Amino acid sequence: MPHFLLVAGQVVSIAHIAVKGEVAVYLLKNITKEIFLLYLLLLVFPVFAHGSENHRSGLGLQEAISIALKNNPGMEAARRLVRAKRAGLLQAGILPNPDLTIEMENFGGAGNLRGFRGTETTVQINQLIEMGGKRSHRRQVALREWEAARLEYYIAALNLSTQVEQAFWSVLAARERHRLTERLLRLAQDTLATARKRVEAGKVSPMELNKARVMYSSARIGWKMSFHRLETARKRFSNLLGHRLSKDYRLTGELKDLPRPKPYSILESYLLEGPRMNRARIAIEIQKARARLVRSMAVPDVTVSAGLRRFEETNSQAFVASFEIPLPIFDRRQGSRLSAEQEVRRAVSESQLKELKLKNMLYAAYHTLESALEEVKGLEERALPEAGKSFNAAQEGYKHGKFSYLDLLDAQRTLFELRLRYIDALLACHTSWARISGITGGQATIVNDLGKDGKR
Repeated sequence: MPHFLLVAGQVVSIAHIAVKGEVAVYLLKNITKEIFLLYLLLLVFPVFAHGSENHRSGLGLQEAISIALKNNPGMEAARRLVRAKRAGLLQAGILPNPDLTIEMENFGGAGNLRGFRGTETTVQINQLIEMGGKRSHRRQVALREWEAARLEYYIAALNLSTQVEQAFWSVLAARERHRLTERLLRLAQDTLATARKRVEAGKVSPMELNKARVMYSSARIGWKMSFHRLETARKRFSNLLGHRLSKDYRLTGELKDLPRPKPYSILESYLLEGPRMNRARIAIEIQKARARLVRSMAVPDVTVSAGLRRFEETNSQAFVASFEIPLPIFDRRQGSRLSAEQEVRRAVSESQLKELKLKNMLYAAYHTLESALEEVKGLEERALPEAGKSFNAAQEGYKHGKFSYLDLLDAQRTLFELRLRYIDALLACHTSWARISGITGGQATIVNDLGKDGKR
């Protein structure tokens, strides 16, 4: 799981202050000239680093995640959703507009009402007054939806970070597999040359040369396949970044740098307090806020009207006023209230189900990680050293005619199968740990770039 230095957290804090427009005061009062220069360097460097397409000096995991979070279209869509919900929060708190009514009566008639002699003209303003706290409850619903959108953004960033991390280690594993098949191909070439010499010297039958040729062809096919798998892994990684990378880009990382997992109980506590469970809890709060809004809708709203009426017949005018309120005799939102209550209970059940699913996912990933770590340890301490000794002995003995070709093939196959297993176990360690980080929200600190008002 990626871990950031303390200075990274300080830079994020500075960025939040910058959103508030207070960065200048903060820098002058709280940091030294050297730290200020470092801060400027950290701001400028990503512009050049992310704009580069070569990365020949090496692309690290943290930089790759930062590039993906910046360029991936899914993250931009999540940011837009947060801004849309922020706008919805603004709209939810706005008062209803007043109505202007202009009414003319008693014109165009006969006798005294001919033309506009008896016209009565009324100009009136009508204002709807929401009762029962509708505006407050509506704002609470919008606020919870905005908070949910922010958590969705964080979760999207966690998912993308997990995918990038897994793809990163997959490229490194594919590179190691390709190197291993290259070594196997060179060994097959050497073995073929040795077999040819022994056949020419009449020490073995030509059948042994045919077997060596078959093994060489098989090793060459394996080398080509590993190359195609490496290119596929590199392409998938590049696509996740949403960033053009040159064909010869290089990743900096070591498969042998294994994660050190914390105890399962601690990781489970991280899960329960992480963004995924918070999102489930927010879903309950949204439904509760909607239920309160529905209950408030049963309270009738009041429409207050006031205006001026002019009487043309007497050349006089007078004030008019009215008060309108619907009578909740039939529709009292009975069905809507029952529906809202059921939605709250459904959200609670879904939250419980979400917790069970996440715990199962965490346990499975943690169990896979533990198994992979044990396999790596066993291969490193016992299997690989012994297989290496057996292969070296068989290879040396075959050159001197002490071992048959079948003995050499068996030792070679055992060694390289164990090495491939070792690479797969290393990859399983990293991908499982990335999965654990994504489930528990261990990478949440790297995605808080929205600011307190939902704006970048």
